[in-house]
Amino acid sequence: MRLSLAFVSILILALSLTVPAHAARRDCLSTELARLLDQHQGQVLDEVKFFEGKLTQGYMDLERNGLYDPDAIYIGVSNHTREGAHHYYLLSGGKRFDGGLMFNPAKVKTFYSTPYFANGVIFKITSDRHLIAQTARKIEELKDYKGLTCLHGACKVLDEVEINIPHQRNLLFPVSAKRFADSLMKGEVKINGRPAKVEMIATSEEELAHYLRTTDSIDYMSLQSLVRPAIKKGMVIIGLATAGRIVWIVTTQ
Repeated sequence: MRLSLAFVSILILALSLTVPAHAARRDCLSTELARLLDQHQGQVLDEVKFFEGKLTQGYMDLERNGLYDPDAIYIGVSNHTREGAHHYYLLSGGKRFDGGLMFNPAKVKTFYSTPYFANGVIFKITSDRHLIAQTARKIEELKDYKGLTCLHGACKVLDEVEINIPHQRNLLFPVSAKRFADSLMKGEVKINGRPAKVEMIATSEEELAHYLRTTDSIDYMSLQSLVRPAIKKGMVIIGLATAGRIVWIVTTQ
């Protein structure tokens, strides 16, 4: 009986010291991911959590994994065969916003139950229900918004509801994926001027590593993906910096 009590005491102590299974621990990560985390330092990265459930056609059910919070606004970055790689989307109050590419209109989807999240990484911004509802309404209002990239559309929605996430890198990139990602990972998010709590969730170590690897070069990759198709069509593209924004003039040759 004494041995059993001692065993139970040890077991309870061990459980109390155990890190949750979906929480990142530097000493348990792959060498590459640990190196990437050191390069992209930030308090949000230090507490990144991993999805442990099974993907359904490339999508995560965060509720089953205990990671979903209805009182939050989500910024997703998908790496999905159907949605593309490094595709930014917003989700708030059951409304999902996907900005269009090269001035194609945005797409809005309504979830009537717990929403699914695409394979990749997710930033969860804790908020109140008033702002969540306000953001959902703004998403609906901007369903036909035409931006240069998916991130331009996401930033438009966030700016409209006063969720400030610094995203200007320089005159060439007034909306920069790298600057935006750095702001999120370092927790530089403010709601109505006040600091907001940000958490990060990744499908797996591999997906987090992929996101961190591409973050530094994604701005130029996106620019090339926009310019090359136009060049193939025999068009001349001129970028002009005007009041901190880029105005693209496209003319046929």
